[in-house]
Amino acid sequence: MKTKQNSITAAWDFVLAYVAALVALTSTPENVTPDWHMLSRALQSLPLATDDFALLSNRLTAARAYLCQGECGAAKYELNQLGSRLERIRELHGW
Repeated sequence: MKTKQNSITAAWDFVLAYVAALVALTSTPENVTPDWHMLSRALQSLPLATDDFALLSNRLTAARAYLCQGECGAAKYELNQLGSRLERIRELHGW
């Protein structure tokens, strides 16, 4: 059981750190080449309710689309919202 809890904690840490790094890099989009698929898979590994997962997945998709279009401010907003929601969910469940 302890190993599973450690894995969940590591997954949360990874996703939150990756999102924070993307937020920091949105000011220079030409240098940003995130692995969207990896981040999406990491998001899928988190113990989330269906509605939370859907919302977070949509935020990630929107951030990717905005960044591809050069809309850095909109991408940063979506990533900030994604990170904030993840942090609230994590705190609520104590992970």
